[in-house]
Amino acid sequence: MSRLTFNELLNHIFEGKTHFLAAEFETWVRSSRRYKAFAETYRDKIRKKHRLASTDDALRDLEFELEIAYWLLQDSRFEVEYEALAASKQRAPDFTVRFRVNTRLSVEVTRIRAGASSQTDSTGQKIMNAICEKAGQMPPASINLLVLGMDGDIGSDDLASATNGLRLMVERKDDAYFTRRGYESAAEFGKQFRRLSGIVVKSPPPVIWVNPQTKHPVPNDLINALRKLDDSGNNQGRS
Repeated sequence: MSRLTFNELLNHIFEGKTHFLAAEFETWVRSSRRYKAFAETYRDKIRKKHRLASTDDALRDLEFELEIAYWLLQDSRFEVEYEALAASKQRAPDFTVRFRVNTRLSVEVTRIRAGASSQTDSTGQKIMNAICEKAGQMPPASINLLVLGMDGDIGSDDLASATNGLRLMVERKDDAYFTRRGYESAAEFGKQFRRLSGIVVKSPPPVIWVNPQTKHPVPNDLINALRKLDDSGNNQGRS
C-alpha cells in the first residue's frame, strides 16, 4: 500500500468534510507515526464508516472507536488490527490486538449514548444493557475486553454493580430479562458472559474490572500496561 502525505490521507478518509472527528483524527495521525500507519492500512474501512455515520451520535461513536486504537498504539508493545474477523460474517469484535507478540486479545468498543436508555436508568443499568448488547461478540478461546465510554463518569462501583447484577440474574435463571435482549436464556448469556475477560473504562487512569468467572483471564502485565496508557506521550514505546 502506497504511503500518503497527511493531507492526502485526511482528504481520502473525510473527502473534504470538516467536523470534530476530522479535527481530532488529524491530531492523532500527526502526533503518532504508528497511528498514521494504522490509518493508512485501514483508510478505506475508516472512509466507509465515516460515510455511514450520518448523525453526530454516529460520528462520536466512530470517534471513540478510533480513539481506542490511538490509545493502544501509544505503547509499542501493542499491535492493533481493525475488524480482522469481519470476513467470518459473524458478529465480531472491533479490534484484534497483540500484546508483546505472544498475547492475543479481542477488544470491543462501545459508547453508551445519552439517549440509549431511559433517563431514569442508573449508570449501572446502562452498563448492564451495554454488556448484554456486546457479550455476543466475544469469540471463544480468546482474552476479550470490552472498552466502555459514556458522557459522564463510570467508576469501579458502577462496574461492580452492573456485573454483579447480571451474575445474580443468571444464577436466578431470569430468562425473561435475557430473552428481551436477544438471548435464548439466562444460561446462554452466562456462557457468553464467561467469555468476557474484563471491562475497561478509558479515563485518567483507566478503570478496569476483571471477570472472576472468565475462562481466559487477563494477564497482570497486560492490566499494568493498560493502566499506564495515557494520551500525554510519556508512556513506554510512544512513537
